[in-house]
Amino acid sequence: MNRWTLLLVVGVVGGCGGAIDSPLLDDSGTGGPEDSSVLPDSGKQDGGPVEDAVVDVPVIEDVVVVDVPVGPPDSKIHCGPSLECSAQNEVCYATVNTPFSYACVGSLNDCSGQDQIPINCSSGENCASEGQAGFICCASPGGPPNPNATCNQFETASQVMCQQSCDPQQGEFEVGCNPNLQNCTDNTQSCITSKCTLPGYGICQ
Repeated sequence: MNRWTLLLVVGVVGGCGGAIDSPLLDDSGTGGPEDSSVLPDSGKQDGGPVEDAVVDVPVIEDVVVVDVPVGPPDSKIHCGPSLECSAQNEVCYATVNTPFSYACVGSLNDCSGQDQIPINCSSGENCASEGQAGFICCASPGGPPNPNATCNQFETASQVMCQQSCDPQQGEFEVGCNPNLQNCTDNTQSCITSKCTLPGYGICQ
């Protein structure tokens, strides 16, 4: 082969190699196809680490329930024409005089004078308040004489207490009846308003 033929072959081969490596335009007028192995960035952020959730749980404390005994309700002792004493916490006492005087005191020990009448009830309702449900309010004889001129030294009651029954043979009589209702426990007796024995109280005789 002569020298001119060899140069022609080298020139053809060199031109083909340059065409392979050149950035030629494709049918769309852009560069050649991109490497599909590289995925485009979606723009979304990574989720990041998941933190443990903390929930406040209320602490339940032990509740101690104390049983408190429930007693009967309190009621009022009628103490003379205007006073009222607690049946559970007080005692009424009457001082025999002209006129009678009345007061509420803390206990029977506060009512021990010879001219005083302890009145621990004025009706059966007071007996129930004192824990003696079903008992009767009874007065006993033997108190100081009534100094009122119209009573002619008539004997007064010595005390008024709750009892299972009132014994007429012992001179006891029921206290707390209503003359308008005639509601004596013993229906053979009549209810009157006392004037001398226990002035102002309803009594059965």
